[in-house]
Amino acid sequence: MLSGEETHDINKHEFRNKLPQTVQLLNWNRNNRGWVNHRDGPILGKHPGIINSVSGDQILLSIYLDHDMNEKVTTKFCKQYKMPKLLNKEHVSGDDRMRNKMPIGAHQQWVSSNVHTVHWKKRPWELSRNFRDMSGTKFPKFIIVLTPCIDGILRYEKSARTSSFEICSKDQPNVSNFERGDALTTSRRRTPETERANATLRAIQADILRLRDEIKNQEEIAKECDMRTSFGLAIAKSDPSAQKIVKSITFYQKRIARIFAKC
Repeated sequence: MLSGEETHDINKHEFRNKLPQTVQLLNWNRNNRGWVNHRDGPILGKHPGIINSVSGDQILLSIYLDHDMNEKVTTKFCKQYKMPKLLNKEHVSGDDRMRNKMPIGAHQQWVSSNVHTVHWKKRPWELSRNFRDMSGTKFPKFIIVLTPCIDGILRYEKSARTSSFEICSKDQPNVSNFERGDALTTSRRRTPETERANATLRAIQADILRLRDEIKNQEEIAKECDMRTSFGLAIAKSDPSAQKIVKSITFYQKRIARIFAKC
């Protein structure tokens, strides 16, 4: 899977940024920052997709963060990101067959060159917020790059890309302007001092949102542990020989509850 020219490095933001944005997004929403897939929004048969604008024997689809990152971070993203599920079962089978012939990364998929439109299931997309640390921004954006494979060679110089987009949960009525990204207001007169202050503020807000996500995840884990403990305790209470264990568990549950009450 060698490129026709070694200088066309698809993993570099500078190269991807120069690709023609001729791949059209289908069934995507818009917010104040641009295109977005609200993955938990209503589907109504309209799954997110794209219109193929390149031609070749096979087409390689790749998702990248649309941010300038170093090689180490880009490699980490390509290993970590998992492509969403293709909606069409024939497309899934075609991808599986091609992977056996020409292995690709987790962030990539194969589609046949005669496929005009590609659709993915709306739900199983990685959220933008999961990649704040990699992108260095509060609202990471992605792009999809289409690269034709001709005579067994990936022709990166013939690639095309989509516009930038985000993957988010749908906007909730009780979500603050800060969480939507509307909190920042830019003064009419921009100075180096205000730019530095805004950059610092954006970094702090990104950290706050990341910590909120971590707290929410820990709360969900704690809730599940409590549920499992209560289930096991209910079973143990029915066994006379386990009453000593029941007493110990109950004691420590009350002790933990008192400790958290003081926090």
